Amino acid sequence: MNNTFYFIRHADKLELKDKPVDEWPLSEKGIKQAQEIADSGKFDEIDLIFTSSLERTYQTAKPISDKIRREITKCPEFDELKMGNNHWFGEEFESAIKDCLTHLYTSEHEWETAHNALERFSNKIEEIDKDHDDKKILIVSHNVVINLFFAKLLDKLDHVYERGVLTKDPMYNYIGIVQNDKIIQDIVKK
Repeated sequence: MNNTFYFIRHADKLELKDKPVDEWPLSEKGIKQAQEIADSGKFDEIDLIFTSSLERTYQTAKPISDKIRREITKCPEFDELKMGNNHWFGEEFESAIKDCLTHLYTSEHEWETAHNALERFSNKIEEIDKDHDDKKILIVSHNVVINLFFAKLLDKLDHVYERGVLTKDPMYNYIGIVQNDKIIQDIVKK
């Protein structure tokens, strides 16, 4: 195997008060950020691109895909923690996220448990890792699930909420690199 996984979160999203979180696309700022990510050259050597099934991750990966001429594979296993059709904003949303990441095995607010989201995300990474050898693989997903995965690898699941707070600003799209279940680069220095 010996694959190298690069993780980035989607660019800035447009919050639409009349739609569930899962249906929010990139904002104008996010579209520019996605192009800047592609223009940075950091992902020019990528062999495979995977995104969640949500449009904003695909929109984030598309400029990279166009630049390096690689197909994008959408995977629902990389979707954000399932929040149902609830419309969450601001402090109420942040409070709900904190509840979920503080109680990993409990379904807070009728959402998917953080533990379940972590398991589906981790299992898909393992599957991709087994199916390929010596590839550079880009995963474009969401803040909560990527941070759950990194916290698991660091054995710091009890601090996953604090970790997520440090990476939730969309100007920090690039979260890190993993190879052989070891984090070799991490935006969070703590």
